[in-house]
Amino acid sequence: MKGTRRTYRKNRRMQRARRRMMVFGAVVLLTGLLVSALSAIQVHADTSEEEPRRYKYFTSVFVERDDTLWDLAAEYRTEEYADVREYVDEVMHINHLTDEQLQYGDWITVPYYSSELK
Repeated sequence: MKGTRRTYRKNRRMQRARRRMMVFGAVVLLTGLLVSALSAIQVHADTSEEEPRRYKYFTSVFVERDDTLWDLAAEYRTEEYADVREYVDEVMHINHLTDEQLQYGDWITVPYYSSELK
C-alpha cells in the first residue's frame, strides 16, 4: 500500500510540474507573439506617417502657342514618374497622340498626383 501511495503522489507531482511547464511555455509564447504584433503595428505606423497616400487625377490643359509636351511635363509631372519621357509617353497615350506635336487651341488631358483626396 505504501508503495502505491508514494507512486501515486510522485505521479501527481510530476503531472503538476508538467502542467506548470506547459502554462509557463504558453505564457512565454503568447508574450512573444504580443511583442511581435505590437512591433509590427509600430513599424507600420511610422512608415505611414512618412509617406502619405497619393491619388492620381487628371486635368485638362489648353494648348498655348509654342507649348510642347515637354513644357507641360515640366509643369505637371510629379515624382511618381521615373523621368520626363515616361510622363510624355503617358500623356500621348491618354490623348491618342501619334507624335509629339501639339496644336494651338486644343485641349489635352494630363495626369498628376496629389496627397489631397478630392
